[in-house]
This record gives sequence, structure tokens and C-alpha cells, in this order.
Amino acid sequence: MPRKAASASTSDLTPKSWDNVDFLNDLLVAFYQVGCHTNSFNPQVNNAIVEFLTSRSHDTSWSAIR
Repeated sequence: MPRKAASASTSDLTPKSWDNVDFLNDLLVAFYQVGCHTNSFNPQVNNAIVEFLTSRSHDTSWSAIR
């Protein structure tokens, strides 16, 4: 999945927010909960997530993530 550039005009986050591990963890959990709640995860999405993490040198599987 290619990274998308953030719009400078709509960003309320300071550069320091992206260094805050607690913020990033909560953001990740929020995305995961919304995805589960809306049934957004399907095999294609799951594979794309695993492929992205693998490309970033993380050894994981969808079973390990969920």
C-alpha cells in the first residue's frame, strides 16, 4: 500500500504526535475496531495489510494480527 501525503491545511497533528507511541497504538486500535465493526476486512484487504507489513520487514500473518 503506497503512503499518502497528508494535507498540510487539514492536519491538526503536530510532528510530535507521530512520535507518540501511545497515540499511534490508540490510532491503530481505533482503525482495527472500526474495520471489524463495519466488516471492512476481507481476504484482499487482509492480504494487502500482511504484504505491507512484510515489505516493512515484519514477519507476521493475518492470523497473528487478528
